[in-house]
Amino acid sequence: MPATGSQHPLTGTLHWAIAHLGEDLTVDRMADDAAMSRRTFTRQFRKTVGTSATAWIATQRIAMAQRLLETGDCTVERIAAHCGFGSAVTLREQFARTLGTTPSANRRTFRGPHAAPVHPDGYSGSGPYHQDSIESSS
Repeated sequence: MPATGSQHPLTGTLHWAIAHLGEDLTVDRMADDAAMSRRTFTRQFRKTVGTSATAWIATQRIAMAQRLLETGDCTVERIAAHCGFGSAVTLREQFARTLGTTPSANRRTFRGPHAAPVHPDGYSGSGPYHQDSIESSS
């Protein structure tokens, strides 16, 4: 996030984008949210964040998918849809490209003891990263 102090014009847009990662999130939508032209937004974003908006969105989606995999029991397909990847295939491709692993391997490696147990029916209780919460937010 941009530096604190007087709020940077992109701070609100970054928070908004994180809340909308599961949607069709484009640079144009982010520019609209920031009340900037696409060209100005693109320049300001790179200057402030240090990467392109498209790369930042991809990184945020991967991070969200990792949290869901590590703390919940949703299927890879549900996580892919929830995080804006569109399909499990796309999520797997992004994981391979950026992390050098698969979503399932990431889950096995990093799933902590705090995660809800996986039940055969896929239900684990409630919480922000569990199946029932994802279904209700869809």
